Amino acid sequence: METLRPIFQKAQDGAVNVYGIIVQRFQDMAVGYGYAILGDFHLAEDVAQEAFVEAYQHITKVSSPFAFPGWLRKILFKHCDRYLRRRRLDTVSMDTLVTDVPSNRPPPDVEVEDREMKETIKRVMQTLPEQERIVVSMFYMGGY
Repeated sequence: METLRPIFQKAQDGAVNVYGIIVQRFQDMAVGYGYAILGDFHLAEDVAQEAFVEAYQHITKVSSPFAFPGWLRKILFKHCDRYLRRRRLDTVSMDTLVTDVPSNRPPPDVEVEDREMKETIKRVMQTLPEQERIVVSMFYMGGY
């Protein structure tokens, strides 16, 4: 974290390209935390991106690089909470709209097995206490 101090200072001074280094350093943690709350990898990526943009806009409020991860998690939680409170719209799969186009997708039985496995893992993850869910997500998704 000490090696992050000069990079962090430059980012606070407004260097956008240097902020990218901070994003790379914490992106796995951010997506893993978002996934633990939302249960959807793609939504977690979107929320992490929104949180990093907000964090950059207010980075001067952070006192040190040591405080950044906790501060970023608060921003992530806020964005996850906003998403969960939003009214979700019903969507229609592209598969139901386009039936004549050849596909590179795996056979249906493989898709069903993959989906069942993911649903089982998601169901088991939801039985864990929130702190354990966060730890497991960050370990397997972010390598922490």
